[in-house]
Amino acid sequence: MPVPNTGELAPWLSLKPGDAIGVCAPSGAFDADQFAAGLTVLSKMGFVPVVPDGLDTCKRYLAGEDVHRAQIFNQLIIRPDIRAVMCARGGYGAMRTLGFIDWQALGRHPKPIIGFSDATALLLSAIQRAKAPVIHGPTVISLAKNHPKTVQSLKSVLCDGIREMTASDGKTLVPGVASGVLIGGNLSTINHLTGTAYQPDLEDTILFLEDICEPAYKVD
Repeated sequence: MPVPNTGELAPWLSLKPGDAIGVCAPSGAFDADQFAAGLTVLSKMGFVPVVPDGLDTCKRYLAGEDVHRAQIFNQLIIRPDIRAVMCARGGYGAMRTLGFIDWQALGRHPKPIIGFSDATALLLSAIQRAKAPVIHGPTVISLAKNHPKTVQSLKSVLCDGIREMTASDGKTLVPGVASGVLIGGNLSTINHLTGTAYQPDLEDTILFLEDICEPAYKVD
């Protein structure tokens, strides 16, 4: 979500070194070594990763039962010491947890939810159901493989907010000017939310989409 241009940071930003970031796993089970490497990066950024008990639970290809994954998220939301919540990884499964999330609690305790790919289902629902802040950014697993600029960008957004974004390699198809709330995420995930109670409202928004390895006919 964009930060209002008021000259002041939104209350859920301005994280500082030593602040705790909780880790949830609403999607797939994760590799322990990759996860540990991502936690190391998060620590080097100056934050304190909080890994709840049972986060490494496996249920086939998921990080535990749907209710289990949602309960971990709910517990992190209500903890006053947790300043932000980051998803462990993407994959599949976040949309299965949506009916078990305590959206009212998230609305009462707004804090940035960070993730991308499959986490799109969680992020978009957090916006609509709780008016909570979200950051379409790295997961813990991806942090260890991300370019240093990506890591620094995430830290800057969490600590200083965002005032401007540029796409130096972007291609303008139709020039013009528009205004609206920047919203979007993973194309495949948004497609699967269509027709459900969690379908995002895209009216008066600036839509962004990301995906990888999708054949052109599927996008069409």
